[in-house]
Amino acid sequence: MPNAVQRRAVQQVRELGFVQRLAFAHSTKAAGSTVDLVLWNMAHTLNTSMFVRPEHNWAEVQRLQGVHEQSTGGRFWFSTELPRMVWNQKMAPDVFQFLMLRHPLDRCESYYYYRQGDPRNRFKFMQNLSFTEFLKETAHPRHRKREMSCTNFYFRQLRDNPHASLSDVRETLRSRFVFVGLASRFQESMFMLARLVGWPTNELPENFVSANVNEKHLSQAKAPISASTKKWFAEHNRNDIVLWEEAQRIWSATFLLFEQADGEAFTEFRQRAGLPVEQPHTNA
Repeated sequence: MPNAVQRRAVQQVRELGFVQRLAFAHSTKAAGSTVDLVLWNMAHTLNTSMFVRPEHNWAEVQRLQGVHEQSTGGRFWFSTELPRMVWNQKMAPDVFQFLMLRHPLDRCESYYYYRQGDPRNRFKFMQNLSFTEFLKETAHPRHRKREMSCTNFYFRQLRDNPHASLSDVRETLRSRFVFVGLASRFQESMFMLARLVGWPTNELPENFVSANVNEKHLSQAKAPISASTKKWFAEHNRNDIVLWEEAQRIWSATFLLFEQADGEAFTEFRQRAGLPVEQPHTNA
């Protein structure tokens, strides 16, 4: 059943052609920069007035939002870091908010190798750590509030206050965001997003190019993750595992609705993107 924001989004698409007020919650190493690239290109295609990069601080987002509301009648898109999106209590209720999530362990592995090849070398202590050592070192309380800490990363990012429970965060995931995409099903996620917000799906690339990667990150051979490391990670990231499973359920329900209501267009897109025509909605 669509919530109030989803109903308003559908109404905007019917009346105006596409969603006018859009906000993407950018999460580190979960295909966020690739989504940004799609947004940039689509904003250009649709001549959308504004798009704010994640580097802008929240005060600047609010200032620019006010400027453009006066000059464009409230039409704006922007992308910002996930915590700022959740902590902002002044977000207009008709803004279409969405995010992209990735399996917590995959996200941490990608972050580790990305930082290993960071040209700015901001986290030098990581250079001599194995992936397992990195997970355990950054689980220490002294790192817990830093971006580099993988320990229950999504739980910490999605809380709207420091005392929020896991139940609270699950509800935030379900009620705050109109659409939850999965990086592991990126092409299908972007297709569903495009249909939801009224973008021309023929403008979506057949093959999405990963953004915000570096040459060393791409060239490094990744060591297999041991069973003991996977077990340790699961034990120390239970909240994130629960949230990932919740995200999969949300995504699967959306996927089934699209298959039922938009099956022909979905099949055509899968063929164009080189995806299996019939792909299970589970095991995402």
